[in-house]
Amino acid sequence: KDKLWFFLNMSTYRSEHYTPGFPYDKEVETPRKDNTLYPYIKFTFQPSQKDTLVLGFNYSRRDIDHDGASQYNTEDTTSTYKSPTYVFSAVWTHTFGRNLITNFKFGASSKDLRWTVHNQAENYYASDTWLNSNSYGWDDLNPRKRLQLNFDGMLFLDDFIGSHEMKFGIQSNLLSGRRIVTTYGPKDSEGFTRIWNYTWDGDLYYAEWFAGHDRLVKSFNFGTFFNDSWNFFQNLTLNLGLRFDYNFNYFPKQDGSIGDIQPSGDLSHIGYPQETWNLLIDKRIAAFEWRNFSPRLGIIYDLFGDGTTLVKTNFSRYLQDNYTTISFELHPVNWVGYGGYTDTSGNLTWLDYTWV
Repeated sequence: KDKLWFFLNMSTYRSEHYTPGFPYDKEVETPRKDNTLYPYIKFTFQPSQKDTLVLGFNYSRRDIDHDGASQYNTEDTTSTYKSPTYVFSAVWTHTFGRNLITNFKFGASSKDLRWTVHNQAENYYASDTWLNSNSYGWDDLNPRKRLQLNFDGMLFLDDFIGSHEMKFGIQSNLLSGRRIVTTYGPKDSEGFTRIWNYTWDGDLYYAEWFAGHDRLVKSFNFGTFFNDSWNFFQNLTLNLGLRFDYNFNYFPKQDGSIGDIQPSGDLSHIGYPQETWNLLIDKRIAAFEWRNFSPRLGIIYDLFGDGTTLVKTNFSRYLQDNYTTISFELHPVNWVGYGGYTDTSGNLTWLDYTWV
């Protein structure tokens, strides 16, 4: 009672990895540095014999200075990777009398996965030598956020048609995932970036023009459950349970902004007006919406009544939350662009394909 405990931990991981031949334009190889920091702190406070409060905070960050390094890259054609992550948690445990224990749990997390260029320019790839030059070509930012609120309890009952250990609870969380892509390089009249350029014997002959994109997915998951471990004979115990889950993934309203191009349009500027795109989401779109009941039944029989030999059988149905990563594959906001053969100055001479 009236005591405060704390736990503090600081960890770090550092490594240097040499890739043979990287970078190809220097005589001395450059190491790929990987640095990670893990500070963590937890407070436990017991204001009374019936109450315990636990607070925790965790931060981690991984930094890689030359992600994707190989013998075909320069330092500028690799990306910088950073992943700052924040996690906060709170748990309040309260005991009611001698038979009921409850837990209220709250959690919040924020994580960014960031791949960024060393310089804001287009990428060149030599098809005859497999060598990349100039720049990586694009930034890829992936922030993830999560809020979670749970409640669970355990109730013990004796002499009520046998003994019972009942577990019950509610689980809920809100998630959001976002991907922001920014492309670099010369732009055409509509704002598409000539991000990837292909050369042969030093001369440009093919290129791909793409716009970046900004897509957002949100998810709400809710579940409630009840389980009773019922020992109604000395040798026989039944586990009876039922769980309900509701999962909803959706695309919120978005204005379609993805850089310099318009939210909707066509490729008339290169002679293909029939090739159109529309990245505007003017109302919420449901990606998945599921409702499921999951029964659980188990039987435990103590053959000799002394706990030494048990026969168990169980049937259960389990479901996994539909995380936002699933919905990203269906998102209407995606890559928009085209590719084709060019003259040595980078002007399109023959369209090879469109991606709209």
